[in-house]
Amino acid sequence: MKSFRAEYKWTADQLLVATWMHARNSSFRNFEIGLYVVGLSSVGLGVGLWYTDFKGLCLPLIMLGLYVLFLRKPIQNWQIKRHFKRRKDQGITISFEFGEDEVKVQSAQSKGTFGWDQYPRATIGPDGVILYQPFDRYHWVPSSAFGSINEWEGFVELARSKIDEFKDSR
Repeated sequence: MKSFRAEYKWTADQLLVATWMHARNSSFRNFEIGLYVVGLSSVGLGVGLWYTDFKGLCLPLIMLGLYVLFLRKPIQNWQIKRHFKRRKDQGITISFEFGEDEVKVQSAQSKGTFGWDQYPRATIGPDGVILYQPFDRYHWVPSSAFGSINEWEGFVELARSKIDEFKDSR
């Protein structure tokens, strides 16, 4: 029975990667697409109204569009990093042990053992795997947490065999 161990330090960068990967693979994705449509429409409408009686709306519409298209994500990243500095779990070490029957998670603040059946779905991306629990709670497992590429690939193979809905990230 092979088990795989992963350990990493919980940093603001880890939180950002996990947050955006979760957002890309949840219903938030549809909201994000809608925001881009609003951004493009605002810029287009703002430019289109320039030579009309509604010229006063041009600048606010163009600014809204530019914010949505280019500034929203960097500002959200800044807010997440700023908030992370006040979190009690910043900088803690999180360790996982993935076995055939269970997953053990341990940090300075908590400790738990979960059966693979408690992870109904998972998503793999270029930087790691999100193991989802019910109610959109999840465990972030970065690929860098493993000692070698062989351990990472072994874990991915084990997780694919244990989790029914194991998808690639968008």
